[in-house]
Amino acid sequence: MQASRTHRLVGLSNDDSWTIFRQKAFARGGPQETPNLVVVGQRIVKRCGGVPLAVKTLGGLMHSKKNEHDWLSIERSEIWNSSQKINGTDIFPSLRLSFDHLPSPSLRQCFAYCSIFPKDFFIERTNLIELWMAQGYLQPTKGSDMLMEDVGNNYFDVLLWNFLLQAVPKDGYGTIVGCKMHDLVHNFALHISKNYCSTSKATEVSDISHVQHLSLVSSEEEVSLISEFGFQKLRTLFLSGILLGDVSMDKTRLRALNLVKSEMKELPSSISKMIHLRYLDISRTAIKELPSFVTNLYNLQTLRILYCLFLEKLPREFRKLVKLRHFYMDDDEKRRNLMPVGLGQLTCLLTLPFFVVGQNKGCGIEELGCLHNLRGVVKIYGLEHVKSKEGAQKANLSSNPNIQELRFHWTNDEVENTDINNDVDVLEGLKPHSNLKGLVIENYRGEKLASWMMVKDHTSLLYNLVKIELKYYKRLGEIPALGHLPFLQVLQIVGMHNVKSVGTEFYGPHNLNDGGRETSIFQALRELSLQYMPSLIEWSEAAVAAYSGSSGLVFPSLKVLNIGWCPRLIMAPSHFPSIKTLTIAEINNVALRKMSNKLTSLTFLNLRKVSGSEINFVLEEMFKNNRSLLKHVTIDSCDGVAHVPNVLHDLASLETLCIKECPNITTILDINEEHNGLTRLQDIMITKCNKLTCLPKGIGNLASLERLAVSECPNLMVIDPSDICRLTSLRSLEIKKCGILRTYNCWPEWLLSLTPDLTRLVIGDFSEELDYFPWPTITSTTTTSTCTNSSCSSSNFNITHQVQQRFFVSLKSLTLYGWSKLTSLPDQLQHLTALIDLSIWEFDGLESLPDWLGNLSSLQALHLWKCKNLMILPSMKAMRSLTKLQSLKIRWCPLLKEKCSKESGPDWHKISHIPSIQIDSNYVKLGSNHTNENE
Repeated sequence: MQASRTHRLVGLSNDDSWTIFRQKAFARGGPQETPNLVVVGQRIVKRCGGVPLAVKTLGGLMHSKKNEHDWLSIERSEIWNSSQKINGTDIFPSLRLSFDHLPSPSLRQCFAYCSIFPKDFFIERTNLIELWMAQGYLQPTKGSDMLMEDVGNNYFDVLLWNFLLQAVPKDGYGTIVGCKMHDLVHNFALHISKNYCSTSKATEVSDISHVQHLSLVSSEEEVSLISEFGFQKLRTLFLSGILLGDVSMDKTRLRALNLVKSEMKELPSSISKMIHLRYLDISRTAIKELPSFVTNLYNLQTLRILYCLFLEKLPREFRKLVKLRHFYMDDDEKRRNLMPVGLGQLTCLLTLPFFVVGQNKGCGIEELGCLHNLRGVVKIYGLEHVKSKEGAQKANLSSNPNIQELRFHWTNDEVENTDINNDVDVLEGLKPHSNLKGLVIENYRGEKLASWMMVKDHTSLLYNLVKIELKYYKRLGEIPALGHLPFLQVLQIVGMHNVKSVGTEFYGPHNLNDGGRETSIFQALRELSLQYMPSLIEWSEAAVAAYSGSSGLVFPSLKVLNIGWCPRLIMAPSHFPSIKTLTIAEINNVALRKMSNKLTSLTFLNLRKVSGSEINFVLEEMFKNNRSLLKHVTIDSCDGVAHVPNVLHDLASLETLCIKECPNITTILDINEEHNGLTRLQDIMITKCNKLTCLPKGIGNLASLERLAVSECPNLMVIDPSDICRLTSLRSLEIKKCGILRTYNCWPEWLLSLTPDLTRLVIGDFSEELDYFPWPTITSTTTTSTCTNSSCSSSNFNITHQVQQRFFVSLKSLTLYGWSKLTSLPDQLQHLTALIDLSIWEFDGLESLPDWLGNLSSLQALHLWKCKNLMILPSMKAMRSLTKLQSLKIRWCPLLKEKCSKESGPDWHKISHIPSIQIDSNYVKLGSNHTNENE
């Protein structure tokens, strides 16, 4: 497809360029903004030609130059006369200057190393630093107490400041966790590293004798590296989706090996000879066991084993990896059972996925006490095995200032005759350092909390906390005072079964006036959740709220409030001045009205399981009070809702409307062309509304609607085709399990009149009286619809040759729901050659798949669900014709499961070439394109 117009991008004006440069160059810690520096700086900015990246990069560089001489030196540099350009843009000089003026040669090496990643790749901060460390780039200065990781973090920040890396997301503590490289910067990195870095397809590798850092990407065929490639100079090897053969590694000095997404089931023994290896990543592979020879890699600093779904065993002598600093593995029940014994001997560890306290030797909590360098998140499971306060103190947590977040977990088992006071003593002994920013305590069985969690003399050990999660306490009767913590941003209180009241003490000790300045309660809190508290009756206002004009001092920063499954709650606060997201589930109408009647800043509203007819008044009130702001509305399982308030028309910002499991709702609303304020509505989802008989009249007036999903509405009788077909922005349509629609024979034909830009269609599970799937038939000559419904005049639904040419030309994803009578798929599907994803559900009468499936040349994913009699796949020729097919899922198809059993099944040869194959819950093949579904 050709663009109808070409738009030439115009650079920044001199004024805009100077504003950006000035903000960066003269930022805090930079040079003083003198008149002379301003004059020189403006001349430098003009050399940038209005290119934002050049302006930002040089602004970052000049921030480190403190005097006029340095600025003049940059302005007069010969590099400005270089002729290197990218797409006609003179960007290389500014990047070259920034690179050349990086404060150390090792930092320049670190930047150049980033060229090993592909363009637009998300680079995880910790992973990048570990790779730099493996190459020996991060050596602290002599006499410094900094660790290599500290040097790496400083380097990372310098590259960010100079815009040689671009920050992407931050975690909950404000730390930048990753980055990307601008395409122009990536090109520059490739340019300066071309003599020792190489990235290529595996099938195109030739001479690598000069290469130090090599990244090979997978090709169509399996590739196994051979010794002729020459490994002598290699220091880094990335093999994405490629098998590493058992080749001679006697002479290799490899420092970093990345085998992510390889289909290997076991680690090649050749790795045992890589004694210089410091970094090993075998994530997303199909290995079942980490072999014992890995413990011979005595220089190993980083080991990553993430998303290895089949991993069942780690080496018994894991503790021999005495230089290991970073160990990553999935945190789930299966993997926790693999925790090595004797972790206390790995005294260099900074990163540990979790620690499970056991009763065997080498599994006691005292092992943690030997790991003085632990950083980041530390998760401790099995705390019921710690017998005393003195035992818990052996973890020595209070002496570690670098642990950012602690997670304490007791097993959720009711043990008879358990001494509950033991939990209190153990928690007391787990006292953390005051630097702690995150605290999670789960399944705690004590009747009171530790003293270090309490306020003493208006002070608290937890002063620096940013996040607190208190989950599933069956005996605790009170919530600690937390409102005074100045940095607390996230508070989740879940499963406090015995708490009846959240009193004024919850807000902490406060003076209304502190030295002439009013103080706030929960001043930084932005997210608050109270859930699964069946005994909670009263949630009191803060005392300060009673003072005239002081309501803004309570929860001044709170943006997200989540209250759920507190059925007895009848008293609640009403002072939430800045809430944007409100989620309410299963609470009393009185409490809901109390909390909501003063809300005027809502953008997201989610109501679930709120019963009683008063909910209609609450809804109307919230719509009126937030009519210009509300963007997303969900009404879920509210049996008191009979209709959606007409004021919905006035929600000018509304983008999403979701109505689920509202059994008494009969109508939603009529969308009048003259009075339609819903100009931004993009998404309507309606499901399990048993009394709903028709969609909103005038739905075709929603010019911005992109997704319409209607499912499991058994009495839905009317879908006006002429209305649906006016939705010119529609990209996704879902109509399923609405059996009464059989009355109107026209509905298959109006599918042909939908916008040709439709990319996703989910349809089916209609009347079981039908013995065929009513997919529209396309002919090359004009045909007239057989619809007898007056709303479907034949003039609107003539299927012409022109329609045939545009029939679902953009459709990428198709899901069909069948029923027991269906014995075949609609033959018309074979013409959907743009289809990428095909899912077939509940075709119980279907025994075989047709060979014409091989015509779907673009298909990448085929999913077969709950087809209990399906037992025959298309022919081998047809299956092999699907050259782009990457994923096959067969779930709850018992006969086909047997036929496709790995290696032994009679149809295995038809599918063995597909990279990723899942049968029921098991991945029998884990291809290079596999993505963990839980991410």
